[in-house]
Amino acid sequence: SKKKIKEDIFSKYFNHPGDLNCIRKLQLENVKYFVIQPFCANGLNNFGKFSKNWPSKNFEILTKILLNNYKESYIIFVGDHGDSKNFLNISSGNRILNLISKTSIDELISILKNSQFIICHDSSILHLSDSMSLKNLSLFGPTKFEKNKPHGSNSFFIRKSSMSLISPNDVFEIIQNNIK
Repeated sequence: SKKKIKEDIFSKYFNHPGDLNCIRKLQLENVKYFVIQPFCANGLNNFGKFSKNWPSKNFEILTKILLNNYKESYIIFVGDHGDSKNFLNISSGNRILNLISKTSIDELISILKNSQFIICHDSSILHLSDSMSLKNLSLFGPTKFEKNKPHGSNSFFIRKSSMSLISPNDVFEIIQNNIK
């Protein structure tokens, strides 16, 4: 059937090997971790009613929730060069690794492939995760949802009229229900 063909294309069209030395270089072998993309749109600081960005304070709260509930897991922040100009009030260190603007695309793919769950915006990280059938949760506000929505069975999303209406607990509940 037509639907079956579409699903097979989406689940198999992206099989990039990534950078095989990346996980070793970052000392992430045998480490469980969440990948979080706290900014999108190449760092555009467009917070507000029409923003594609979830408020950074919510990522700070979510980070604490994840670290408190998954004691063996780490958090890795990712993003591109434009994202690095935004301030995230979370210090690197104990179980947190900030790799915003510090990875190549090959390294990013390796990091995503080895994660236990990815939390992202409507962005390239969503589409990479979705295309590789990785467990991910994307956050949608006022955007072209039908055009940009994920298609994979391991892709989850929250869609609200404004990003500020998505709570850290909404995000945590979906992760908790689907991480296994």
